[in-house]
Amino acid sequence: MEKRISATAAQPMELYDFLRLTLGLTKRQIRQAKFREAGIRVTGEQRRVTSVLSPGDVVEVCLEAGQKSSDHLVLSEKPVEILYEDGDICIVNKPAGVATHPGGGCYGDTVANRLMYYFHNKGESLRIRPVGRLDRETSGVLLFAKNQAAAGRLVRQRERKILRKEYLALAEGQFGEDEIRSLSSGLSEGRASDAEWTISVPLGRDPENPCRASCTPEGKTAVTHGRILQEYAGYTALAVRLDTGRMHQIRAHMAYLGHPLLGDELYGGSRKLIGRAALHARRLTLRQPFTGELLTVEAPLPEDMEKLL
Repeated sequence: MEKRISATAAQPMELYDFLRLTLGLTKRQIRQAKFREAGIRVTGEQRRVTSVLSPGDVVEVCLEAGQKSSDHLVLSEKPVEILYEDGDICIVNKPAGVATHPGGGCYGDTVANRLMYYFHNKGESLRIRPVGRLDRETSGVLLFAKNQAAAGRLVRQRERKILRKEYLALAEGQFGEDEIRSLSSGLSEGRASDAEWTISVPLGRDPENPCRASCTPEGKTAVTHGRILQEYAGYTALAVRLDTGRMHQIRAHMAYLGHPLLGDELYGGSRKLIGRAALHARRLTLRQPFTGELLTVEAPLPEDMEKLL
């Protein structure tokens, strides 16, 4: 699928500066566009990047002149719930128990396989790229880019914390005031249970079980923020957001605190109330990678978690 963007110059400016400052292109993207047929055009004509624009000049750039599609994926006819879609991105509501993309012995029915069947039926041939992922047991909002340029911009949004995801987690037990105060820097007044707290403990793979994450000083930086939403008999509903995206980060950090997620047997949780780790990505906030429009997309709670609230 070809991807072109354009903008109009408002004042005299060197074309290269316009591409960098106004269109937000990287040096690599400019270099690649220069060697595409009609890759960089000004009011319909090919121009050198050293040329100077005049007010009213329309600059058009071809970021992708067609791309390999994901047609190699096995198409899964199982339904996929689309929460938002435009020409650059697609956001779906991932069900629990389904992997994000092929791998680890699962190749026939992942969200990516289902999404490719959806696009196949629409007559669209493109390559989809997950921007972030969710564990197999986790449900909720999952973002895919439809082109490489969008994927790159979304990754930069994530690095700059413009792209944010909020989770709903159900953790075993209840949090005492002293426990929360110990996690909340600078908290001096008010109820501790109303405050946002932070876990900053490095994570690495468990040497005895590579399917688990382990809290270890030798691991990579991992920062998790949480806030109590509601306490129930035997468990607590939490709003959780991440500064980093390590494997099983929320699950491992909650177990580290002594509050494993309900249903998360891998980290010591009980399955008496729910048959999987009780974690749902409920809200995604981002900017459309090319228009800059602020988007907030929410995924409804699945039945297994909703009945516990």
